[in-house]
Amino acid sequence: MVETRQVPDPSVDDQPFVASSAARSLPEGSQNIPAGKPFWLKVNFTNERGQPASGYAAKVGQNAAESFWDYMCIREGAPGGSAAKFQVDGETDGWPNWKIDDGNYLSVKATGWLYRSSAYPIGWVVANGQLMNTYWGGPVGFSYRSFLVSTAYYLGMDLPVVSVEVVFAD
Repeated sequence: MVETRQVPDPSVDDQPFVASSAARSLPEGSQNIPAGKPFWLKVNFTNERGQPASGYAAKVGQNAAESFWDYMCIREGAPGGSAAKFQVDGETDGWPNWKIDDGNYLSVKATGWLYRSSAYPIGWVVANGQLMNTYWGGPVGFSYRSFLVSTAYYLGMDLPVVSVEVVFAD
C-alpha cells in the first residue's frame, strides 16, 4: 500500500514550488530522452470507477478562461487534443527540463500539483516507469477531482502513484 498525505485541492492561491534544498541525484534507471525530440507522456492509472485506464498527460485547459487551466491532468484515450507534447530543453541541476508545446515548462506548485510554468522550470525523468522530479521526493501520482475545479484526473505529488511511458511523436 502506498502511503499518501492529504493533498489540498487545487487552489487559485497555489504558489510555485521554489527549491529550498539541493537537488536530488538522478535515480537509477532514468530514461535518456534526446533533447528536442517531441514526445507524449502516456499515463497508466486506476480510474474513479476502480478500473485500469490509460491516457496522456494533458493541459486542464487551453487558456485562463477555464478554471485551473495551467494545471496538468490525465486525459483518457490517444494523444491529441489537450494532450501535452513535450521536449527536453535544457536542464536544472543536472535533470532535463521538459518544455511543453505551448512554450511553458512542466513544473510543480508548492502544494505538489503539476502545472505549466513560464518562470519555474524544474527537472524531470522517467525512471523505472515512474515520473520523478529534481526536488520533490517520490514519484508523480494522481487524484480525480470534480468539486470547485475543472473535472479531471489531476497529476501531483504524494498521491496514488501512476506508471508512465514516453511515446515519441515521430
